[in-house]
Order: sequence, then structure tokens, then C-alpha cells
Amino acid sequence: MTLVSYAQNFEDVMLWRALGDVEKGRYLDIGAQDPVVDSVSKAFYERGWRGWHVEPARMYSEALCHARPDENVLVAAVGVGGGLLNFHEFPQTGLSTLDADIAERHVSEGFERVGRSVAVVPLAAILDQMAIDGPIHWMKIDVEGAEQAVWRGMAGLLESPRPLTIILEFTMGRYEDPAAFIDQFTRHGFSLEVINPFGGIVPIDRAWLLLRPNGEDQLVVLRR
Repeated sequence: MTLVSYAQNFEDVMLWRALGDVEKGRYLDIGAQDPVVDSVSKAFYERGWRGWHVEPARMYSEALCHARPDENVLVAAVGVGGGLLNFHEFPQTGLSTLDADIAERHVSEGFERVGRSVAVVPLAAILDQMAIDGPIHWMKIDVEGAEQAVWRGMAGLLESPRPLTIILEFTMGRYEDPAAFIDQFTRHGFSLEVINPFGGIVPIDRAWLLLRPNGEDQLVVLRR
């Protein structure tokens, strides 16, 4: 069966090369957005994998529920503790965010914002619930400026010996201490790689990543 890529930068192809020998694997897609367009999970879904999606944007969460009735869709944000947070939704875009500064920048560029409150769920709670049914083979995090909040709710993940591949949209300017953020993974046995659409998944070192310009996005692969 020919692999059809749906992801924006061929992330699904790169991941399939690394994990394609796993039968009926499982994934966690945080900031999943559309079930087809730019989806990292769609190609895996077509090959029998199943997983969970976290998507607070109303349009995308409804589309996921309709297209993937046999998967779990959490209409929530991932962060620390419970409660509610202000969510800045930009309909029919991939720009929705919890970050007020990023939202204001999008508004100044002419995008229409819809503000509402969304529930917050810690990453650790999601992983614990998923672990009941077996291992998680990959996890993608694309949350438009809320990356640090996601990781603050990850109690126990790094200390766990479980194998895991994490795809993370890494932008230097979004972290209070980018070096400390990266070091917490390498200390716990994660390798550093980056997705290059032309060269596949390429090993990198810490220095290369930390020298990227503040506004430049990198699709980083953390693998253990």
C-alpha cells in the first residue's frame, strides 16, 4: 500500500520510516487541527493505528469527531492543573492560541478572533489514561506558543523509561530558557533530531538548535 502524505512538511513520511514496522500503533496529537489537511496522523490512521487528539478549536474538534469516530478527541487545552483558560480562536486557520501576545499580533494582521474559555488538562493525566490501553509510539505538540505550559503538566514523563518519539514545533523566542528546556530531554536519554523535508530526520546537536533565530520554527524530533 502506497503511503500518501498529508502532513505539511512530510512529517508522517519521516515518522513512518522510523515506526512503520509497528503494527496498530498509537499516537497522541496535541494541537491536531484538521483530520486530513496537514494531518500528521492521517496516514497512520489509514494503516490501522489509532490515538487521541487534543484540539480546543471548535471547527477542528468537530471535524475530528466526525472523521474519526473510533478515536478520542479532547476539546481542551493542555497545561498545568485544571480549570479554564482564555482561548483565542482564529477560525479556519492554524493560528488559534492561548498566548495573548501572539493573538494580538494576528489581530493586527487582520485575522478575526473569537474569544472563549476552554478546559485545561495536564499532559500527565492524558498519558496516564492512554497508558491503560498500551504504549504510545509518537506524540506531536503544535500549540502556537503554549509549549511551556504543556510541559509544566508533564510530571513523570521524562523520568519514565518508556520509549517515545516526540515531534515538537520549537521556536526559540517562545521559551523563557530554551537551553534548560532542551537539556531536560537530553538528560533523560532523548536524542535531538530535526525534520528536513529534503533530507529526512537529521541528527543535530544542542548548539545548532540554540543558535536558530528567535522567530524561526524548527520541527524537532526527540526520540528515546
